[in-house]
Amino acid sequence: MGKPKNSNFIYYIGMVFVVLVWSLFPIVTKRLFNLYTPSLWDTAGSLIAVISLAIVSRKKLKMLNWQYFKVAAPIGFFFSAANLLQKFGLTISSPAMFAFLENLNCIFVPLLMVVFAKQKLTFPKLLSGTICLVGVFVLCCGNGGVQFGPGEVLCALAGICYSVNIAGTGAFARKLDTGLYLMVQFMVHFVVSATYSLIFVKEPQFSFAPLHLISLVGIVLLSTVLCWLIRTACLKKLDPSFVSIVMPFTAVITSIVSVITGTDQLSFALVGGAVFITAAILISSLADSKQQ
Repeated sequence: MGKPKNSNFIYYIGMVFVVLVWSLFPIVTKRLFNLYTPSLWDTAGSLIAVISLAIVSRKKLKMLNWQYFKVAAPIGFFFSAANLLQKFGLTISSPAMFAFLENLNCIFVPLLMVVFAKQKLTFPKLLSGTICLVGVFVLCCGNGGVQFGPGEVLCALAGICYSVNIAGTGAFARKLDTGLYLMVQFMVHFVVSATYSLIFVKEPQFSFAPLHLISLVGIVLLSTVLCWLIRTACLKKLDPSFVSIVMPFTAVITSIVSVITGTDQLSFALVGGAVFITAAILISSLADSKQQ
């Protein structure tokens, strides 16, 4: 019997779940970020992720071999590098440009998949990537001025590093166990984050209050461990170009929730950005379904 045409439907649902969780993440954790230095949050979060993934994958640990480190370590390094570049960049860049340049993967992931997986670069992919980037620009920069300096360069480099992480996972991790792959990736992130914290953080903030620690662990288990497990599984089944275009929709949902809760106001930028990004997702999903 042939493979059902809707066999990947569960992975599309998985991406919807990840987008929803990551959309609400900034709103829910806003107070906690005042209690934890960002790099220390990353250090603690990656350590929690490594431990929890090791527990989840305990029966598969014997499968861990050089291939996992060969693939996950460099791809994980690009993820960590993106986080660090963003932290430096945000100090001398605007939050709008920070958010826009983070999503350069809309364009770079399809290009990298040509190099990594010899994947054909089709017109629908280029079109959806371009429309998505325009939508993110309208959403993030539509209400203010645009500048490009050293901070923006760092944020752009972070966007490219995120692209390598997404495309690399889609191209090289398809045959690897998702839990073990992510465990190695977060090991790298722990080392990089801890090293950064020791060298550059002069006045660290870290709350040991029980309620704060419980919140930290809960958020990491949901938004980091579970969502990364789901997104990585989706990257192994869906076109990475489609995944890279879906992810910016988190900014749309975050903005909508902010408007509903009274934090932000409804604007042309929000509506226009949402329309462009939605159109890009539809074009990309149609192109992805034709490849199945």
